Amino acid sequence: MTVSDKSDRPGTAVVSLVHAAERVADRIGRLQWEAKALAAENSEGFATDMLAMAARALEIADGGEAYPPGIRDLAARLAASLEVNAKSLKAILRQVGPRT
Repeated sequence: MTVSDKSDRPGTAVVSLVHAAERVADRIGRLQWEAKALAAENSEGFATDMLAMAARALEIADGGEAYPPGIRDLAARLAASLEVNAKSLKAILRQVGPRT
């Protein structure tokens, strides 16, 4: 790590968290890799959440007379849509492969 003695206030120092040996291009590449990995992880979690919501909607759709008909109908449509969209999202993620 490098420390700079330049500061507006006495007794403080600016500390660089980046090793001096790391080139800017290397740092950019590392940060891009991290961003892509995080985006893939977040997308996978989104698909998983969509499937969980589809299962919950299906429970409501199949809940019988305890739920008003309008709610059951909406839940049935949402369940189908969410499941299809989640599977599409997962297929896209498989198709693009690891983003490293």
